[in-house]
Amino acid sequence: MDTEKNPKTFITEINQIPLSNKIEALINRYNETAPHLFPEPRKEFIWKWLKGGVEQTMLDCVDQELKEKISELIQESIAVVVFIDDIVDQMQEERFLTDTLAIVGNGEEEQKNVLSKQTDSFKKDYLILIRDGWNNLNQELRNLPRFTDFEVNLKEAYNELWKAFWQALDLKTFAKHQGTDLLHLGDADTIGKVEKRLSYNMHIVIGNIIMLMGSPKFEKTELKSALEFFLYDQVAGNLENDWYTFPVELKQGDFASALMLYAIDKGYITAEDIEQIAAHPENYNGLQELIKTVREKCEDYIMDKRLRLLEIRAKIGREIKSFDAGEAIRRSFAIHKNMHEQLGNFIALLK
Repeated sequence: MDTEKNPKTFITEINQIPLSNKIEALINRYNETAPHLFPEPRKEFIWKWLKGGVEQTMLDCVDQELKEKISELIQESIAVVVFIDDIVDQMQEERFLTDTLAIVGNGEEEQKNVLSKQTDSFKKDYLILIRDGWNNLNQELRNLPRFTDFEVNLKEAYNELWKAFWQALDLKTFAKHQGTDLLHLGDADTIGKVEKRLSYNMHIVIGNIIMLMGSPKFEKTELKSALEFFLYDQVAGNLENDWYTFPVELKQGDFASALMLYAIDKGYITAEDIEQIAAHPENYNGLQELIKTVREKCEDYIMDKRLRLLEIRAKIGREIKSFDAGEAIRRSFAIHKNMHEQLGNFIALLK
């Protein structure tokens, strides 16, 4: 996938990306089950875009012979996370989320116990889909040459992600635990303190840790700097994603973003507005104008924060010798540049 081509060609190339047989089979199972549970199942484009993004941002320290396998494992990890994310975004059903997180957080016996108690056939099929994807992923990760070197770090990152799902399920809980932190991303007096507390969407960190498991030449003495490097990429990317996906998240009533919390904090929109829009978006007068106004008022805030975080990331990257951090930043930036230039099409295709 050439991120330097014009946006139209970029999207055409993504649509032509072939998925592996294993990922395609996983997505086919999702497509069979998700429409029975969610009003807006994910479209095919997102899975191809994710594969292209993973391959484009592959660290140069990854063993050449393992790159294809590493890419597939990261795609599988992201797919499982997206499956769970749909429950948070489109169902907001605490009991079902509890069952789902028990599937990924426990062993085989507890998985069997959870499934035996589920009476809804569609929900049960969805839980089995997540179980199979999660168990297969963990089994194959153990075959990577440096799994044991980074196993603890990967487990910690997943646990942070599961915690974020819980917090995102409820506005008050999320605001209490992470809302204030999100408003202070990149601030001079809180740098390093805020970002490290965030469990806000850890999939980029997780993907990079999986890459390290296939990187025989990575120096473990650089792990602390590398994890910080990955974290700042994650948070900066999510800030920009907040701006891209604001219209969709607004209609879903999703409060769990820096932009949404900032807009509420500044009075550009109220929690009551968001709840009314989520309940009946078609009946909300002036919805498109509201979206345009909030976006315009928040754009400088989001982009300034993202730039500050990228500056910090570049500084950390200069300390890393095991992989080309500058090239990693360039590739990540190129992908976001194309997303920004083709904003409308991306949002329509991703959701």
